[in-house]
Amino acid sequence: MALVIAHETGHRIGAISQLRWSDVDMEHETIRWRGEHEKTGYEHRTPVTAEVLQVLEEARVRVALPEAEVRLRPH
Repeated sequence: MALVIAHETGHRIGAISQLRWSDVDMEHETIRWRGEHEKTGYEHRTPVTAEVLQVLEEARVRVALPEAEVRLRPH
């Protein structure tokens, strides 16, 4: 999942690994990138592709906790 998001958004794996479900807006098809996890330090939103939405939706089905971190790798 992380590689798909990285490829489709151009964001770093480090920022992607810090995503929370509250950062993902499925309705508006955007991801909010919190400044504290961005190289630039600025919060911003980016649109996402259908492929990213699909992998996020599949991951969300597997993880039933709505505010949990987006699980990119097992802990």
